[in-house]
Amino acid sequence: MPKLVHLIEYFTGPVILSTVVGIALLGLAFLGRDPEGSPLIPILIALCGLLAIFAGVWAGVQKTGKLNTIRRAVATQVGHIIYLSELQFSQMAIAARKIELRRTKSPSEEEVLSVFASLAPLGNSVLVSAQNNRTLNWLEFMEQYSLMTLNKIEEIQKYMPFLEPELVELLGRLSDCYHFKEVRVTRAMPPGNQDLSYAAGFFSNYQSIVSEIREYFNRNLKSLSSSSPPMGMVVPVTPDQ
Repeated sequence: MPKLVHLIEYFTGPVILSTVVGIALLGLAFLGRDPEGSPLIPILIALCGLLAIFAGVWAGVQKTGKLNTIRRAVATQVGHIIYLSELQFSQMAIAARKIELRRTKSPSEEEVLSVFASLAPLGNSVLVSAQNNRTLNWLEFMEQYSLMTLNKIEEIQKYMPFLEPELVELLGRLSDCYHFKEVRVTRAMPPGNQDLSYAAGFFSNYQSIVSEIREYFNRNLKSLSSSSPPMGMVVPVTPDQ
């Protein structure tokens, strides 16, 4: 969203009221002056008007600065969500020997299926538990990425009063997507499937929502986000359960 829109958004309510009062006082000082009377009262009224205008402008600038700080924090967290989705699929594609798909940011359901068909749910993933050096299986792998993503969503939701409706709607759909629900269920009760094909549809839906978030990010937040990936997220770990 352009900066001008944020200025307009925050120069409302008490801020714009203060500015309007200031302008009204200036007008009163000019129109109500008595050429034969003392100029002191008009001058005082004019000064009050100028102070009111200054206070209104200053408050608007302060609020705009606060909003930009919040937007930078939100942009970073949204960038992390996108990064997690890309890294997750890249690691799975490499493990499935689908090297040509490792840089695919928005995989189709067919591409997801081709990767998932080569991975066994309880087979060794590329992640290792920090607690006992145990290699996580692919169900635990996906669970870790879902937990990290949900944590990022919670961080963003702390700024709820300042979030745009479009972002709130996208994050709500992501946090409620069936992929995350399925991961929780299958992690507790592993299926007997020989591969992850059964999960391809829900995972593809998750990636589709992230693609919409990426579009929003590119339109509104990219210039505010850090260009480097978040530290400590390249090799996520999990407590052994």
